[in-house]
Amino acid sequence: MTRIISERPWLWATHVWNMFDFAADRRDEGGVKGRNNKGLVTMDRRTKKDSFYLYKAWWSDEPFVHICGRRYKERSCDTLSIKVYSNQPEITLYLDGSLVEEKSAARVFLFENLPFTEGSHTITAKYHDLENTIVLTRVEQENPVYHFAGAEDGDILGSEQAKEVFLPAVSSLVGMKIDETTLAAMSTRTIEDLAPMLGIMDASEEKIAMLNAALQKVKKEEAL
Repeated sequence: MTRIISERPWLWATHVWNMFDFAADRRDEGGVKGRNNKGLVTMDRRTKKDSFYLYKAWWSDEPFVHICGRRYKERSCDTLSIKVYSNQPEITLYLDGSLVEEKSAARVFLFENLPFTEGSHTITAKYHDLENTIVLTRVEQENPVYHFAGAEDGDILGSEQAKEVFLPAVSSLVGMKIDETTLAAMSTRTIEDLAPMLGIMDASEEKIAMLNAALQKVKKEEAL
């Protein structure tokens, strides 16, 4: 999106949605109730997300280097993929003080297949006197806080077979593709609530009945 905007200088204005996370009563996503998490900065204004620095890489003249994924500190993988955002032309990456690679790119720098052994490791990205550092630790099992608990028992989204039936059907009713994340955000609303909001003007009883019939074919042990 940022690249597309940059390639169209005739655009009079573009706007970020949204700078900060904000209160949203019906939201229940990402393990947090009552909050819309689309902001570039957390709701308390304290933490700039990686996406904030992607915007900065495209539209700020202030020189900087930013390593992504710093809050994902404990990982159980064998190798690392490190992404760096910067408005500088080259980035040199170091792992525990040893040179990994020097790359030239436009704003997004990706370093892949870094060996990740036991213990804590310091990763530094540099461009001349600019640098940014994170520390990652190899663990046997990742902290469960990194993972969404998933759908509760009985939830349609907790069944792969049910999702295969339900998501295309809802997309057909709406006239646009609805993915699992979007549907989860709307899960507290009724069809009657969602119909005008999504523009479902022809959600006839016949179509709803057809959807229900398809869902009835899903095995209960799979659905629950």
